[in-house]
Amino acid sequence: MSPIPSLASSVRRGFTLIELLVVIVIIGILAGGLFMMVNAGSNKSAIAETTTQVHSIAALLEEYKAIYGDYPVVNACYENGGQRTEYAALNFHFITTEGDDVSVNYGSSGMSSGGSIRYKDGNSIRTAHVRQGSGDEMTFGLCSHFVPRATTIIEHASNALKPYYSKQFQTPKTNSPWELEMEGLGKADAMTKVAARETADPNLQQLYRMWRRLAKEGLVEATEYINPDTGTIRYNAGAKPDAWEQGLIYRNSGGAGEILSAGPDGIFGTADDISSAGAGSDDEDD
Repeated sequence: MSPIPSLASSVRRGFTLIELLVVIVIIGILAGGLFMMVNAGSNKSAIAETTTQVHSIAALLEEYKAIYGDYPVVNACYENGGQRTEYAALNFHFITTEGDDVSVNYGSSGMSSGGSIRYKDGNSIRTAHVRQGSGDEMTFGLCSHFVPRATTIIEHASNALKPYYSKQFQTPKTNSPWELEMEGLGKADAMTKVAARETADPNLQQLYRMWRRLAKEGLVEATEYINPDTGTIRYNAGAKPDAWEQGLIYRNSGGAGEILSAGPDGIFGTADDISSAGAGSDDEDD
């Protein structure tokens, strides 16, 4: 007769350390694969969202070129050393009301950096600062061509600032953003004259209507920002950040205008950039 097995020998022993490690590794691999799948799906969604935004704003570029024969010329970015790059701002802002504790020095000149971008230059990653207005705190960018400028200033600026802005339309300061962007009409009421012309220009109003449609879609925005420290109010108009919360930029290089997102890596000039280049050429071929 066979011996009766003891209770201890009939109970199966637990997992060994090696078995536990194998299970942990398998779980890790499965979790990593799941994370990569979710991340890839999220990244694909972000790319699609930003691509739509970039091409939608580029439609304004193509409309502008169809009307005026060329892409807009805007103030460029500058590197830390003051060297001009081919990248440009996409925003438009100006002071509408000065606070009680701040006085803007309109006579000063130079560049203040209100933001920076990173871009690849050969094998180097460089930083460029978006050119801001000089002491007048005005920034012109691509959106200043789509949002009627004199009309916007008249609608938003305080009565105390309107005479200054009107003077800039009349006699822009040398080496100021006004010199490039504004037309001096040689009249005391130049801003009012320009605003009347903007209002009567059906082409410009068409661009502005397109811009407002993009605003309703949440791709661009116009807001007034109040500085809580000084009480100064600014009007801002520009494109919203891309899906990675990075600012879009505009490039006019070699006669070709395009809207750019730096993509997931946040660096312009790399393989994952999202560009509107060619967005309008297909339409022209149809």
